[in-house]
Amino acid sequence: MTYTLRIPSRLLSSGQLQLLNEYACPKFYVLPLSLKDNMGRIFLEHLGGSRLFSCASCDTILTNRSELISTRFTGATGRAFLFNKVVNLNFSEVQDRVMLTGRHMVRDVSCKNCDTKLGWVYEFATEETQRYKEGRVILERALVTESDGIEEHLGN
Repeated sequence: MTYTLRIPSRLLSSGQLQLLNEYACPKFYVLPLSLKDNMGRIFLEHLGGSRLFSCASCDTILTNRSELISTRFTGATGRAFLFNKVVNLNFSEVQDRVMLTGRHMVRDVSCKNCDTKLGWVYEFATEETQRYKEGRVILERALVTESDGIEEHLGN
């Protein structure tokens, strides 16, 4: 089975698109997404959970406590958290950055609703010991809020 992914064309050059189709996503076919395809509506996801992390600017839900991997990271504004899965984000172009833990290919992430920069996502780590970060998201503590969610218990 093959799936089609639509990615905003401003995020990928034609060369990156070809590489993504050939090597990175054998089960996915990536097509550029024109901004007209959005139809003016923002689709927001909600992961649920008893503790939620939201954008501090607009309160858009981003992730929950169960997706938290580590609180021992540092960002531009101070403490930062590493998460396994975060939703409702926009992504910048890939950038090559040298950080305290080595060289990484990263994308800045911003809130899908208000476009406030919130952190970054690790696309690739050159050091083998840092590969666990690939695909994971850093959210800066000063730019997100944590609040109570609702724990859903399904009856039998």
